[in-house]
Amino acid sequence: MKRLTRFLGLALSLVLAGSVFAACGESGGRGAYDPDNFIEDTSNPQIVKEKITLKMFVPKHSLHSDYEDMRLFKEMEEITNIHVDFVEANTESYNELRSTSWEDESIDAFLFWNTLEEQTTYASLGMIQPIGDLIDQYAPNYKKLMDANPEIEKRTTLGDGKIYSFASLNTVPRDLTFKQYINQAWLDELNLEMPKTIDEFYNVLVAFKNDDPNGNGLHDEIPLSSVGLNQTRNFLMSAFGYVSTGIEVGDDGKVVFVPTTENYWEYLQFANRLYNEGLLDKDVFSMSADKDLAQKGSQNIIGCFDGGAAYLIVGNDLDPDYTGVPALTSSINDKQMWLGFGNEISPDTIVIKSSSPYQREIVRWMDFFYTELGVQLESFGKEGVDWTWDNEEKTSWTFNVPEGMDIEEYRGTITPNVGLGTIPYWSGDFVLKDSTQQTQNINKAVEDAGYMNYLKVPYPSVTFTSEESIELSTLQIDLNNLVESKEASLIAKKDLTRADFDAFVAELKNARVERYVQIYQTAYDRYMAD
Repeated sequence: MKRLTRFLGLALSLVLAGSVFAACGESGGRGAYDPDNFIEDTSNPQIVKEKITLKMFVPKHSLHSDYEDMRLFKEMEEITNIHVDFVEANTESYNELRSTSWEDESIDAFLFWNTLEEQTTYASLGMIQPIGDLIDQYAPNYKKLMDANPEIEKRTTLGDGKIYSFASLNTVPRDLTFKQYINQAWLDELNLEMPKTIDEFYNVLVAFKNDDPNGNGLHDEIPLSSVGLNQTRNFLMSAFGYVSTGIEVGDDGKVVFVPTTENYWEYLQFANRLYNEGLLDKDVFSMSADKDLAQKGSQNIIGCFDGGAAYLIVGNDLDPDYTGVPALTSSINDKQMWLGFGNEISPDTIVIKSSSPYQREIVRWMDFFYTELGVQLESFGKEGVDWTWDNEEKTSWTFNVPEGMDIEEYRGTITPNVGLGTIPYWSGDFVLKDSTQQTQNINKAVEDAGYMNYLKVPYPSVTFTSEESIELSTLQIDLNNLVESKEASLIAKKDLTRADFDAFVAELKNARVERYVQIYQTAYDRYMAD
């Protein structure tokens, strides 16, 4: 949602200045475009006769090697004869760098993180290229997936009836949500049952703090920790009746902004109690990366945390000690619910600038990700090098992680699908055959917690009009900033009162939260009527 709010004013100024409409025969000073260099035959994995260079803007995680050094893109260059220069932006500076990159005429495409709202805006300004016809002509593998699942076309088609982006596809159920881990070994040591309610969870945290479950006699346990609360806020919020702390649709079809609800007030009070009683890590709002939390996790002092995998925080040795916490209930909510990302189909993989002459080439390049070889390379690398089949039947495979390297650290040298969840096709047909022990532990944690039984997507993937997108972008900047700053201060406040919360809600109203909700309601009603 935060990536919605970017550079719309800048985009408009660029169009008015005419700077984005570079001549089709040129691209950023790279010389004249040669249409005869393109290979029309889609059965030929080579895309161009003579090597060309594309330029793409991408997000970068701290676990990533440089994109150009990743195994995936090296292999793709060998296969397709296309080299890509990547303009990388880390998560802290991504928004600012991306906004200014629209002025760079040499950039051909923006890979990953292209929201429908942004697409709607840039499409209306003529800055991105519709690719529906190009997919029909030059992306047979992706088109086959579209034909098999009509929802892909529905999700990627904007209000003008055109498609501007490939979809990221995820057919691995366990990765359609986050995981909240708890130390099962500590529960066993203290003869505690897995908590089912928010009150039982509180009692478990108190026991973790007071009863020395790691047995070192130091009472150094941190019952609950998280980097900036991250998904832990959604874990706690779900006990009070909502699965997120943003826009959400209730069972009655009414859209709400969760921070304005009484349920959010209950969540704030509970989180505030945990913080002030030393049950929630005092560093929760100062940690900025998983590595900060991992420094603690490796010491066997954390009882509960959110994450993609336990071993990423506590290491391989302690990984088996952790399992998933189920969704909790409370006195105001007796229904188990859990945040579903709704990312089985995410229409955000790539947008091609209308000024780029390499539109056919990029579409063919993207289609490679949806091949069997593409799925393998973008997920875990090269067969026989990065991973090997366990048997002739090819029912399972093992990831060949070099000694002394962490799994995700190694994957970061192979693919951008580390830390950011960026990948065109995360296919269960391949991924679920991973026999690596840490992966099996993730599967068990999700199964133990039963997340897949009560997933709820807070708001569907709807299409906004360009006018709605522009207005939302302005409103969301103010609302997001307000919620982020106030939530932290309210949770850490010594004496939290109802007056504090009422003042916060008043600030939200001054930031026009009611208009914000109205736009989402209108778009949702339109979506449901289709």
